Amino acid sequence: MNMRGAAWFLLSLAAATRALPSPVRRLSSVMDDSTIRTAVTAWFDDRSGAEATYGHISTWDTSGVTDMSELFCAYSNWCPSYYNTDAASFNEDIGAWDTSGVTNAERMFAYASAFNQYIGAWDTSGVTDMNGMFWNAEAFNQDIGDWAVDTVASMSMMFYSASAFDQDIGNWAVHSVKDMTAMFQWASSFNRDIGGWAVHSVTDMTFMFSSASAFDQDLGWCLDDDVDLCNQHGSCAFDDTKCASTSCGVVQKALSPAGTCAPTPAPTPAPVSGLQSDGAAPKAGAGAAAGLLVAALL
Repeated sequence: MNMRGAAWFLLSLAAATRALPSPVRRLSSVMDDSTIRTAVTAWFDDRSGAEATYGHISTWDTSGVTDMSELFCAYSNWCPSYYNTDAASFNEDIGAWDTSGVTNAERMFAYASAFNQYIGAWDTSGVTDMNGMFWNAEAFNQDIGDWAVDTVASMSMMFYSASAFDQDIGNWAVHSVKDMTAMFQWASSFNRDIGGWAVHSVTDMTFMFSSASAFDQDLGWCLDDDVDLCNQHGSCAFDDTKCASTSCGVVQKALSPAGTCAPTPAPTPAPVSGLQSDGAAPKAGAGAAAGLLVAALL
């Protein structure tokens, strides 16, 4: 083959390679609440064997799973019902999982200290519990700002000690959340504006930003007097933050029936001696006329 022929062959081969379709990720094993835990355990025990049985973890069909609580939890003290110490090194791409049926994500990645994969496209619209979801997930710092959290009731300790996390979650619809206890405690990188959150349903914010050392936002929230910001020992939501002296712009007062801060009533002016009952000054000559009338009667 001459030089011209060889060059033509190489160009044709390159064009054919570009024309090949991208590989399609096919779903493998169908999971439910029980089989997914069996499969995850097998994955940590013997990855090659698990992949031969269930397929690669990224391809599992999770559309039938409702409970993913503690699935990748690596610490027994916090995940008594299900944990695996090898989850501390887990960092597989599971971003394509179908989570549309999931209702419980409690402590899902607790102490999964290596996990840092994009899961921002997950459908979280049915989840009610995200308590401790990224507890001590020290490496996690992915964009999850588009998650639907409308039905979540608990975000307690969600990012506790998630020391790398600093993503924009300011558009989350948190109006159903009741518990934000220690949500960002020790989340030492987090410093995002979440002042637009509708927090009127929250009853407990104890330790919410405690020791979140980078946090310095003016939240502008007005909370009902009944919302817990401090515990019985005097430890409060904004301790050891950069905005601790201003409570990061959070005030507490009695709320109006609409759930907004009731305006402070204007002070009633003190009565001034010599004013009439309507507050006006007496007309000129009124006192003298009254005196003449009394004298005439006498």
